[in-house]
Amino acid sequence: MNESIREQIVENLVTTLGTIKKDNGYFNTVGKISRNLSESSGINEYPALFVFEDLEEIEKAIDVGSKSFLTIEVYVFVEDTTDLKKQMNRMIADVKKALLTDRTRNDLAIDTWIPLVRNRGETLTIEGSCLLQVVIEYHLQKAFSP
Repeated sequence: MNESIREQIVENLVTTLGTIKKDNGYFNTVGKISRNLSESSGINEYPALFVFEDLEEIEKAIDVGSKSFLTIEVYVFVEDTTDLKKQMNRMIADVKKALLTDRTRNDLAIDTWIPLVRNRGETLTIEGSCLLQVVIEYHLQKAFSP
């Protein structure tokens, strides 16, 4: 049995974030990516990205069955001893570039956009964090394919 459309979209998003590497034209090379937010308490590979599935709003649509708007939060943790704010801004740019290159998530979705970036600021250590909220619109046909 095939994975649900939702799971395929999230897997695509995680795989896409994994392409963030200096060799691919980004500022950074991601050290860790996880869908398990509880792992964020013991990070030892920076920059680190944690993907959290948040809200999914579903609208009934006569022409396509239903429209779903899946909100995913991408938590970004950076460590830099020279210029933490510059490092954070570069990581935000890298995540945006990666996620908005293919807004259809390999033809699984209608669109992807980032309506919110929230800088969580510096902690007492040399670590900084931020949150990018990603919304992905996808449609399910009347012959339901979750």
